[in-house]
Amino acid sequence: MSRSIGALARLMLMLGLAVPLPAQVLVDVADPGPDPAWTPALAGPPEGAIAAVNRWTVSGGSVARSGATLTAPLTPPVEVAWTFEPGGEIEGEPLVWDDRVLLVSRVSDDERDVHLLTLHDGRPATTRQRFRSPVPLEPSLWQDVVVLRAREDAIEAYRLGSRRLTRRWTFSPREAVGPPLIFGEEVYVVTSQGLERRTASRGGLVWRTPGRFRGAVSLHDQHVWTLGYDELGQVHIQRFLRATGAPDGRWFSGHHGGALPEPTSGQSVSVLPAGVFARYDLPLGKVEGRDAHIVGLDPVGGDDTTLITLGGSTRLLQQPAVWRDQWLGPLTTDEGRWLCQSRDAQDGTLLFLAGPERHAAFARDLPTTVSGRPDFEVGYVGARAFEISTQRMLWDAGLEVTSRAVPARRTLLVVEDGRRLVALRSEAADDSEAVSLGGSSGRRARDGALVRGDGSVVRGAFAIEDDGSVRLGLGRHAEVFVAADVLLLVDDSRSVRLAAGEDALRRGVRALVELDLAGGWAELADQAWRTRDAELTAEILREASRRGADEEALERSRRELEKLREYPSRVRAREAARVSASRAELLRATAERWWEYVDALPGDAPWSWRAALLEEVLAQDPALPAAAAFVRGLLPPDVKPREPFDALGWLVFAEEARRRPLRWLEPKAAGEVSTVAEAALLAAQLSWRTDLVAIESEHLVIITPARRPGVLTRCLALGELTCRALTELLEPEGTVDAVAAREPLVLHLFESREEYLTESAGDARHGGAGDLSWTAGHYDLVDGLSRVWLPEADEDLPRVAGTVIHELTHHWVHKQSSLSAKRRATNQDDARPGYWVVEGLASMVEQFRFDPRGNRWWPDGEPSANLDVVANAGASQLLPWGEVFRIDHGRMADLGRRPTESVPTQVFLGQRRMLDGRGFFYAQSAAACRWLLQAEGGRHAEALRRALAGWYGGGPEVDLPELLGIPADDLGERIRAFAIGGMGPP
Repeated sequence: MSRSIGALARLMLMLGLAVPLPAQVLVDVADPGPDPAWTPALAGPPEGAIAAVNRWTVSGGSVARSGATLTAPLTPPVEVAWTFEPGGEIEGEPLVWDDRVLLVSRVSDDERDVHLLTLHDGRPATTRQRFRSPVPLEPSLWQDVVVLRAREDAIEAYRLGSRRLTRRWTFSPREAVGPPLIFGEEVYVVTSQGLERRTASRGGLVWRTPGRFRGAVSLHDQHVWTLGYDELGQVHIQRFLRATGAPDGRWFSGHHGGALPEPTSGQSVSVLPAGVFARYDLPLGKVEGRDAHIVGLDPVGGDDTTLITLGGSTRLLQQPAVWRDQWLGPLTTDEGRWLCQSRDAQDGTLLFLAGPERHAAFARDLPTTVSGRPDFEVGYVGARAFEISTQRMLWDAGLEVTSRAVPARRTLLVVEDGRRLVALRSEAADDSEAVSLGGSSGRRARDGALVRGDGSVVRGAFAIEDDGSVRLGLGRHAEVFVAADVLLLVDDSRSVRLAAGEDALRRGVRALVELDLAGGWAELADQAWRTRDAELTAEILREASRRGADEEALERSRRELEKLREYPSRVRAREAARVSASRAELLRATAERWWEYVDALPGDAPWSWRAALLEEVLAQDPALPAAAAFVRGLLPPDVKPREPFDALGWLVFAEEARRRPLRWLEPKAAGEVSTVAEAALLAAQLSWRTDLVAIESEHLVIITPARRPGVLTRCLALGELTCRALTELLEPEGTVDAVAAREPLVLHLFESREEYLTESAGDARHGGAGDLSWTAGHYDLVDGLSRVWLPEADEDLPRVAGTVIHELTHHWVHKQSSLSAKRRATNQDDARPGYWVVEGLASMVEQFRFDPRGNRWWPDGEPSANLDVVANAGASQLLPWGEVFRIDHGRMADLGRRPTESVPTQVFLGQRRMLDGRGFFYAQSAAACRWLLQAEGGRHAEALRRALAGWYGGGPEVDLPELLGIPADDLGERIRAFAIGGMGPP
């Protein structure tokens, strides 16, 4: 009844993933070495390098066309939210700005339609607009302006109105033009005369650099990138300064055998620190001695040729998605097509994630997308997703997609069969609508500040219209902001009047706080380099950039930092101390600014909004007196927090106490004990240690010496949801034993692994602590309680999530299920056959998906590691099914803990599993339980309940093959076929 946590398992749990099966090791097929240490850029991604949250403004996402975005990944379970068929073939990628989706469809060879949709429901936001153009429109979007190639020889800019697109200007050189690019007030385009920068407001020329250029332009930081051809027809990747258009680098790539692409060519450059990748419409000769359409380089010198070498006959099939110092993309070798991740972008070291033999669906000629933050980055290939750091497959929507996936606002947009736009959305997504507070109306305006979807702030007198839009000013000169483009509206007292949900509230307040304090951070960065402390200066520069300081204001500090690194000198300790003190003051000021918004929230604001802002306050300053006092006031009178007061942890407790009744128990004398929970706390105090506390809920009592109420509360919420899931799964309505349901399950949480092993030494069923040294928790059938040891940091709770679910499943069935006799177990239970149902049920439930905050659970939604083993192991590797159904606990423990068998996996791309006999037992048992619950319409679910009743109820042994009338080997083949079907095609 215990679970192992190896190094990889701990990493996966920390990231919120299911625990791997016991005694199994994941082996990297291509490169068994460790992952490289990723070092982020000094002050975050350069300007334009990665698409901002909920933005996809041009083909490739950002103006660097990197295929990477900061938008949060889509987590399972995933479902189709809506579809849209424009009539005709969808051309290019959908573009997104907050709640607006811009889509182009080709109706005929020389007719194209532009559609503007609402992201939330896919409904048209305006009437479609038709363009007569024989070439792709190649639109580029910025806020409410779209620039596109309206004809072969014309670029036009349109404003996205409430009813239709309104043309703002036209630029027509009467010769073919390339795809346009808009970035703020800047517009770039290639013409027959050269590379041009124009204004977004009027289309006026800013500068022109003569040359013979082709294709789409890209931006990265202070540079413009494009492809240029010399008089001999040789192609170069070229770089220019954004400010002036002056040349700033040129790299020879090859030629097209004398041919030149059309001026309207769609070829392009994508840029990021991992390298520069160019895509050509014509094959590029003389590159590593072979033809190619994609070439990569590491632009170190101004005119050097430093091609990224892939080796052998390997060729990229698409421009990869590039982020930090790596890239992800499809390529081809002599052995077939592969999805690859670079381990070192410059020397071409590759990790082959998917290919002809396994996960062939990932190895298609599809552009890839990377979405998320450094702690959780997801790679999308079509309508499939996997976590990049672990290569764990997250979900597969089963759609045949023909374009790059575009993430935005808990939604993923993909094009199916070239003619249908499909919006995928997580079933767990919180699709809250904008909420208006304070009774503001369209007849009265209030002074305040509005935060738009792009984070920009507009100040003035605002009023909220009946349709939810926001009006700035009065009369015909008033400007109206549609609700979809408003994150937050506050009045001049910082009181919130409108917010588009909890996430928008956080982002909006952050924008206002950063605007208030940006100057202070820029000034601090200027002071930092004067201390001669390079490490302190780099740290403050990173923080200043992250907190919204103007990048131009930080440029001098960056130059001085480089000098400090090149010519180190003695640190000025007194100045460094002053700078550190100023930094602490700025952090306190940040927390105080956040608190002002909490304090100003109207009384009718949702509680989740207040809690969200409080979390941000305490993240800046955990001891801010006003916030700490507020949290103390939220606690029930009987709760006596220990010092030092953990305000953030107690806020988690207060939030959970609003969802369900909770009791905080302090130790009592023997004569004062009156409940089962109090008796359990007293017993633990006598046998374990004296400084214990407990939290009691409907089904659970958590007893621990840890003084971290946030961790305890999160464990309790997960445990309660596990009990609810088991009740709904196994108990027909009305059969739960009422007395047992009132007797809570007791869970001991330990502060350290050593203490856990010491206190578990008396568990006779495991023969002492020596047999538990491989575990992170277990359920003690003799004492009738669960034991788990906690990670050191609150944020590491996901590391133990799988263990808590697994052990509480054992616990619940034994103590609260109507299937159990609830008897005290003995050592003789070690020899009872049919143990498969005990570990099988817990291993199956452990891999369900749980959302404690939303109080939701799903039996499916992400690939099952148990089904994965059964589906992909060879017949000779699996344990004989007859043995699986007959084995007892003692024999299971003897199956060994040293992995000896290598099994292919579909759950992890590019890897294999190493398992021992016990690992196969867990996997096969869990697969059998899932088959009984779900196969053939669930008609065998009663057999699972009877098997549980047989083992836990103390009745006659249940022989599953005999009960079903199916020989063990035939039953095993059915379970294996079910597992293969559940995993889908490799």
